[in-house]
Amino acid sequence: MNINRINLIDYAFQPIVNIHTGVTVAFEALIRNVDKLGFGSIGEFFDYLYERKILFKTEIILRKKVLNKFKRFEDYKKYRIFTT
Repeated sequence: MNINRINLIDYAFQPIVNIHTGVTVAFEALIRNVDKLGFGSIGEFFDYLYERKILFKTEIILRKKVLNKFKRFEDYKKYRIFTT
């Protein structure tokens, strides 16, 4: 995998809802499109990064990417974000 292709990775945001009020309190960011990089699963993707000693560097890139996307949400400041 070429680290420059990391732009193919995207995120889906799963709402986390308070079961007592029905109000969304946070979102979990779920990685998508690792298949476009040639991986069969997210586990394979992270194993590949770990084996090549680029996991930390890639993790920083992915966290910045998810935060930039999350900031486009209306009223994003009132929610928490959890990443994998």
